[in-house]
Amino acid sequence: MYFNELRYNFESKSQLTFYLMKKKLLMYFNELRYNFESKSQHHC
Repeated sequence: MYFNELRYNFESKSQLTFYLMKKKLLMYFNELRYNFESKSQHHC
């Protein structure tokens, strides 16, 4: 019982961190792409 609870907590936490990391990465890539697009537009 106790170990199952521990494992469940651990898995949910790791899933949450993974989700947050993915979210941050997506935001970061969007920002990069936005910056790149705006720069390339200025050059044209």
